[in-house]
Amino acid sequence: VFDPERAAGKQSFDEGPGRVTGMLLRVMLPFALIVAIAFLAFLPLNWREPLENRDVLVIFNVTLFASMAMIVGVTPIAVRALDRHALVWLRRGVATLAALAMVVGLYSLAAFLYRTSEGQLTPNRLTFTGWNVVNVGVLALLLWRMLRGRADEWLSAVHRTVAQAMVPYAVWAIALCLLLPWLFRVNVADLGCD
Repeated sequence: VFDPERAAGKQSFDEGPGRVTGMLLRVMLPFALIVAIAFLAFLPLNWREPLENRDVLVIFNVTLFASMAMIVGVTPIAVRALDRHALVWLRRGVATLAALAMVVGLYSLAAFLYRTSEGQLTPNRLTFTGWNVVNVGVLALLLWRMLRGRADEWLSAVHRTVAQAMVPYAVWAIALCLLLPWLFRVNVADLGCD
């Protein structure tokens, strides 16, 4: 609950809906890891599907964005929100999910590049290629910061990475608003509209 009497930095996120949401997502994290592992385990059996089937590629990107949302959702705002033992396991879970999501992101990026090289650049391919580059970069930075730092500093590494990730996400969104109309011009007369 937002308290208008407090400054933004002094708001309490350890209670109310924020606390319940974080707890539910942390309970779901092991299941998300199982699904991600199963997803990647079946990849060698159907490795061409994302290259040839657009619907499968959409599922890859939904998985990637869901993993990013899960990482943000399970990460507590403050260390005091969980005990030390829970923080150790949560760190392992977040790092594993980030690594698995990065594999999905790299494969998705490769599929978009392959589909573009075999066909043509489309607005969707340009859009999702950029999002995959940003997502893979954010996940790589997150993993690097989590694994190179001390175990007790991983929360600040996640917070810092997510905060800094807002810049490339915003830059790509603005770039798309400018690039798409310029690169993919449509003559209104060709549409048959009156």
